[in-house]
Amino acid sequence: MTPLGLGAASKARVETLAGRRIFVSGGAGVIGCELVPMLQGIGASVLVGDLEPRPKAFASNVAYRRGDLNRISERELEAFGPEVFFHLAATFERSIETPAFFNEGHQHNIGLSHHLIDCMAKLSSLRRVVFASSYLIYDPALYTSDTVRAEPAILDEAAAIRPRNLCGSAKHHHELELEFLSECPDIEFTSVSARIFRSMAAAPGTSSRAGCGVCWRQKHSRSTGSRLPSITSLPGMSHEVCSPSRSRMPVGW
Repeated sequence: MTPLGLGAASKARVETLAGRRIFVSGGAGVIGCELVPMLQGIGASVLVGDLEPRPKAFASNVAYRRGDLNRISERELEAFGPEVFFHLAATFERSIETPAFFNEGHQHNIGLSHHLIDCMAKLSSLRRVVFASSYLIYDPALYTSDTVRAEPAILDEAAAIRPRNLCGSAKHHHELELEFLSECPDIEFTSVSARIFRSMAAAPGTSSRAGCGVCWRQKHSRSTGSRLPSITSLPGMSHEVCSPSRSRMPVGW
């Protein structure tokens, strides 16, 4: 395994992004702070957009735009010419959302995702969209319980969908937007939604280990059917506790 937790096969797939121009929204977050240095390290040209200050770990040749991405323009993105778009930007609260989150969630989840994909879809350079979705789109009855069950819950792309909260609803909404665009005849890019979830798994010599898993939902462009080489794991996600088609989740945490 590599220091970032990627196996040899996954590392080889990530390296297919070498030399590409990549836009990462929300790149100052937990996943972005692992992903961006990796992309920069393989020779990709990276533009990051985030509300937060530039992370100190980012190399000087990583272009950084601090500010509300609801205000980024198509012209600004076109000047960079991204081939790949990692959409990580989102706002969320923990399991219980408060009334104060009502407008913030709409602006920085539903509104932001729509604005960004509306701009990106018009760019002739774009070939691939990777969207950081969430397990929160699934029916919470599948993975929550007042008691710890003897057997783990099994989640895959076919599991029942019933968003748990506003954040989950927003993630599902944007998946549907990407699916809609994939059926449009003039769309040249492909998209994939990574349904990220938190998990706990035993590790040798330890009692438990925190990690992240991912279920994948992939869409191809209708016009070309083409795709970039698939990316089957992202930095920060524990590949041992999941697979692209079958993911195990403990119940009761």
